[in-house]
Amino acid sequence: METAPADAPTPHYVFRTTGLRIFSAHRHARPHAESDAVALRQCPSRPGALLEYKLFGSLDVSRGGIAIEIGGLKQRAVLAVLLVAAGDVVDFDRLIDDVWGAAPPPKAKASLRAYVANLRRLLSHGADADRLITTQHGYRLDLGNDTLDTHAFEASARAARSALAVGDADTAFRAATAAMTLWRGDLLPEFHGHEFARVESVRLGAMLVDVVDARFDAGLRIGKHTELIPQLEAAVAATPLREPLWGYLLRALTAADRGFEALHAYDRATDVLQCRLGVGPSDFLRDLADGIRRNCVVVEPAWETTHESRRRIVGRTAETAQLHDAHRAAVAGHGSLLVVCGENGIGKTALVSAFTEEILRTGFDSVWVSQPDGVPTSPLWAWTRILRELRIEDPIEATAPAIVEALLAEADRRERSVVVVLDNLEISDAAAVDVLDLIVGRLCASRILLIVLCADCHSASAGRRTAFDRIVDRSDVVTRRLRGLRLAEVANLFGSVGGCEPTPELIARLHRRTGGNPFYVREIARTVRSFALPPVIGVACVPDSVAGVIRRRVSQLPRAARHMVEVAAVIGDDVDVQTVADAAGSTVAAVQRGIDAAVSAGLMVAAEPTIRFANDLVRQAVGAQVGVVRRAEIHARIGVGSSSAPAARQDALQLVR
Repeated sequence: METAPADAPTPHYVFRTTGLRIFSAHRHARPHAESDAVALRQCPSRPGALLEYKLFGSLDVSRGGIAIEIGGLKQRAVLAVLLVAAGDVVDFDRLIDDVWGAAPPPKAKASLRAYVANLRRLLSHGADADRLITTQHGYRLDLGNDTLDTHAFEASARAARSALAVGDADTAFRAATAAMTLWRGDLLPEFHGHEFARVESVRLGAMLVDVVDARFDAGLRIGKHTELIPQLEAAVAATPLREPLWGYLLRALTAADRGFEALHAYDRATDVLQCRLGVGPSDFLRDLADGIRRNCVVVEPAWETTHESRRRIVGRTAETAQLHDAHRAAVAGHGSLLVVCGENGIGKTALVSAFTEEILRTGFDSVWVSQPDGVPTSPLWAWTRILRELRIEDPIEATAPAIVEALLAEADRRERSVVVVLDNLEISDAAAVDVLDLIVGRLCASRILLIVLCADCHSASAGRRTAFDRIVDRSDVVTRRLRGLRLAEVANLFGSVGGCEPTPELIARLHRRTGGNPFYVREIARTVRSFALPPVIGVACVPDSVAGVIRRRVSQLPRAARHMVEVAAVIGDDVDVQTVADAAGSTVAAVQRGIDAAVSAGLMVAAEPTIRFANDLVRQAVGAQVGVVRRAEIHARIGVGSSSAPAARQDALQLVR
């Protein structure tokens, strides 16, 4: 919830602890865990012994099974920040903020350099290349073929979800068990008060809930009901408000011919929900109990978010039709470039994924390449990956013209069309954008449908903005900007995921809070379902998964921009720039630079002359991490520094109270 203090444990804390107890027996018997739990970054191999990094339970580093002493708390914090960044460059200011917080020492940069030098020496081994890379703006930890337990956990979680989506319950159970085995305890507990650890803990904690649900669901499908009953009893005791767990328990008891106990469990669930929340069980749980009374064993849970429903596209009829129209034209030999853009979570990937899955089922070819954000890659990396996916021999000279000719020649050779999806191309190297510029004019005579996904059509990084914008603005390029879902579509999505029928007033409020962003709507609905909350209470929440994503994006802003965004969140929405400058103790020009950074990150929208967040959920999530003392300071500055925006000052006063 957004009202929780910054240092409060996440709602998943008890559940995670219980999860460790439930699955501890698997830690010494993991027949298939190794293949499911490996998540190695695809980089050239490094000579010498590999390192194993562990963030769950505590920060541990070992080489060949022998632990490496990392040093004192601050030095360990530096390594932890770099590991959480997962190979991305972390700038100097952000490292100092994450390690020392609001009170860094006078010579923080010198101390930081010393810690990095010590870590570089500790992590190197003989002829090993440097694992700790210094860049112009910060440091990056090169994982190479070293292993990181959080990466392995995420890989196993994805494997479990994917297997369950296609009905492979046995593989899903093994993958979910492997993921649970990796969870040795809370993430980086020694840095519990640090924002970087808290944000990552929230994100992985939300993923853990999915893993546990997938494991119980898969286990019941393959007949492990007797084995799972004690684990489910422990799970409902730890998190009694998670109604799906009661459903799994009822199914397991029924499958074990213990129908009377299943009905008693239903009564226990009813008592808990009524005593704690004043509500009864959902329609599904009631129907499940009725089926047990009629001696009907229920195999599949009706509410299950089964990954099929998660990937289900709500709305987007016109956008889907446009994709299919473009594909039919490509089949006829008239290819094109289609740019799909919009804010994070708006559904770009889901829309295009559903489209490509459909054309793959009809026998056409599709290639999807995503440019990694913050990870250094070789020039033209995305395009060379496309050539290899299409089994095209790399041209002798890896130049933009050579790649264009190779791709068009392959398209001519093939008897059917090919769909190429490029994700995050606008953050790629300039040469990659040059290939796009060269090929776009020749697609009309090919069987290639080229789809580019980007956060915003005019938000490319410095130095490439002009080139990418020039391509997007061409008359022969179709640009489709995804907007938020309409009211009826929000109602459809909320009802299908949340398992309840929302009122029109509730949907109108949800639409205002989320701006119709499908990711936000879905996560709020999942919170309502998972914690059996009344919808009117659930809509007022900021789900942990949403808060984690938003705070992670805020944490990646420059320090001055972060400060400005937090001040604006405390003041309220639609406030003038001068008021924010007064409250932040800054200048209008500096605030405007912070706004530009926040707009590029999808946290704000351009609304001159006022400041406006992308939606109320974003403002609430950002404001919730500002402490009471700092809120009071911001309010005091507004009171003495500006005579404008009285409504904003009233909003700030209300927040402080």
